[in-house]
Amino acid sequence: MFVVATILLSFAGLTRGDRPLVTENGEHFRMVTWTFAGGDNLTLQGVNFSAARAVLPWEFDGVAWDREDFGANGSLGDDLIVGATGLELSADSRNPIADSVFADGAAWLFAAGPSGHVDAAWDSATETALLGHNSGSMEVGWDNMDRVDAGNWTGESPVGASVMIVQGAGRMEMQFSTSGSAAYVAARRVSPTDWSAGDRMILWVNATDVSPSVSFNITAFVSGTFRTTPAVPLAPGWQELSIDLSPLGEMADRASLMDLSFRVNAQSAPSTWIYFDEARLGTVKRFDEEALLTQSVVKVNETTPAPGSTFLSFDWSVVNATGIVLAEAVVNLSGPSGSFESLFSGAAPSGWESFAADVSATTALPGAYIVSFRFRVAVDATSESRANLRLDNVSLLVPDRENTTYVSHPIELRQASEFLRVSWSASIPGGTAARVGLRSGNGTDTTDSSWSPWASWSPPGFGSLSLPGARHFQLRIELNTTNASRSAVVESFSIETRHRAASGSVTSDAFTALPGFLRWRSFKGTWSGPSDTAVVSFAIGDGTYWTPVESSGDIGSAPGAVLRWRAILLTTDGLSTPELRQVDAVYEVRVAEVPILAVVLPYSLGAIAVAGGVWILYEVVMRRMFSIDDVFLISRDGRLLMHNTRRMRADRDEDILSGMLSAIMSFVRDADPEENGDLRRLEWGGKTTLLERGKDVFVSVVYSGHVPPWAAKDLRRFIHDLEAEFGPAFAQWNGAKEDLPGLKEATRRFVSRVRYRSPRTDHRPSA
Repeated sequence: MFVVATILLSFAGLTRGDRPLVTENGEHFRMVTWTFAGGDNLTLQGVNFSAARAVLPWEFDGVAWDREDFGANGSLGDDLIVGATGLELSADSRNPIADSVFADGAAWLFAAGPSGHVDAAWDSATETALLGHNSGSMEVGWDNMDRVDAGNWTGESPVGASVMIVQGAGRMEMQFSTSGSAAYVAARRVSPTDWSAGDRMILWVNATDVSPSVSFNITAFVSGTFRTTPAVPLAPGWQELSIDLSPLGEMADRASLMDLSFRVNAQSAPSTWIYFDEARLGTVKRFDEEALLTQSVVKVNETTPAPGSTFLSFDWSVVNATGIVLAEAVVNLSGPSGSFESLFSGAAPSGWESFAADVSATTALPGAYIVSFRFRVAVDATSESRANLRLDNVSLLVPDRENTTYVSHPIELRQASEFLRVSWSASIPGGTAARVGLRSGNGTDTTDSSWSPWASWSPPGFGSLSLPGARHFQLRIELNTTNASRSAVVESFSIETRHRAASGSVTSDAFTALPGFLRWRSFKGTWSGPSDTAVVSFAIGDGTYWTPVESSGDIGSAPGAVLRWRAILLTTDGLSTPELRQVDAVYEVRVAEVPILAVVLPYSLGAIAVAGGVWILYEVVMRRMFSIDDVFLISRDGRLLMHNTRRMRADRDEDILSGMLSAIMSFVRDADPEENGDLRRLEWGGKTTLLERGKDVFVSVVYSGHVPPWAAKDLRRFIHDLEAEFGPAFAQWNGAKEDLPGLKEATRRFVSRVRYRSPRTDHRPSA
């Protein structure tokens, strides 16, 4: 009863996938086999299963750089900088304008106006350039209208007008009215007047009422001829009038003006007051000229004419602008690419202001350029006149960024790795471009043949990597611009990688041999892998000790029926892993023990029916008497359709098997139903072969031991079932095994049973 239960429990274990499989290995030996499709009965540390292999797993890693890492891992040179946000093209910060701050003024050329009214000079006190005009008043007092002198001025009015002159109140007052045809009134000076020393009469006039319109002019007799200046309209309130005296004659003629009058012109004017004060005789200053400040500047490199490539800037201030008609400042930059000119100041006084202009279009070409400042002043006055322009901090900013490429040093990874993905971020203004490139290799000599060609990505974002796996990588960043004042900025960069874990281990649970155990005989760990990987250590034990063993060798010294093993996997190449495929341990059993065809561990307990145990025992005893080693299915034209074997090692009797198959194939090719109809049995090298012919196939079965008497009958039933199921496929078979699905399972049913039963009548559970 104990033997029956043990056998049944052993067969029940066959359904457990990756638990160790126990099989007969000769008459007195059993083999325990561990495979790796799953993790039952195994303890894993840093090991995964893949395709029924124990392997070192992938570990994910990567490299990430921010702005500072670009400089730390590569040479920037003169054309690159790490700016506030990342790697960018560097601008030329040098100012080609010499002495731009006017420290001594020596580099500048100062030129005054033709008549010297407008000057240009370096101001040492303020260290600025000064262009300007300064002159005092050209007026002399003539009549301040303060005298109490009734004979000095008298009133004059035609018929229909009235006038009254009042003096002595610090001014001369005139009250008048006109009506009818009367058109004017006047303040008349009878005594001769000498105005030969000047050519302007300047006086203040206040009209209290100018409705209807009121105007003013001066009249006199010159050598008996009546002359008058053009009438000047009056506005309400005080106003300073400057009257050109040239209509009264040349300077010599104005030496004796007779009957001089200040005339007020108005028609139908009600009673109105006009006031006169501070009459002055002046000599007019009249000019319109400019001073010049220049410097020649050499631009070395060609730049783009696109806006933003070159800037001109300076600071300026206009001070003391008074008594002038016009004051304007102009900057000019001229050279091989053309000319730029801009008016930047009028006559109004101002504090320091800044000027900046884009001069890209007129400075693209290299060569000599002239930067110049012109200050134009126009004066037509007798009074004091001044206008001064100061200049400082003149700069011609030519960023002059040039296309260049950043290349990092070879960057070493922790392990040789696969490259998965690249990611980079950048700011790319208009007119600029950035492109990232990567290559991989081994070692720091990038001319070595292990280094791959460059792979590049643009625009910024994510990209898949197809670089060969390696220990090093190198980064290249191409920065280009069509605008010398702008640059793309690469802000960050990262790559994602993976490599195999450096080590891991697999440890089995304790395996206990079945009753009948005599001793352990051999151990074999089957693995494969490149030269830089290894399963470097195998060990066996019972859980309380570990003894190193070879991957294939004798373990006869192992004590007891309990066995555990451990394998350590290593790699020095992150791209490779050893693959542990199978572990086998063979132990010897006592001869008296009942042989077992196949057992899967571990065991499970349960109640087993006695009837089932007897049947199992019968199956085992009968299989002890004989066994089916091989089944060959051969087409009528001699091609092998299927070979099925139940032997653990199909190559164990290779010479015998090869000779037997050759004899069978020759028989098939030469078969004649009339001459060979009785050839159904062959004896060869201790083996017995039965042959059966069907319509389209031959079946050959190789037996070991005593061939049972029902074997021929089972073989005929088997070939009948085959042709019933596969007959049409046999007749049209073109040599493709996939055209005969199910054929292997059909032959397995024949090999695995003591007696063959047709599928339609066989309802027993599979052993």
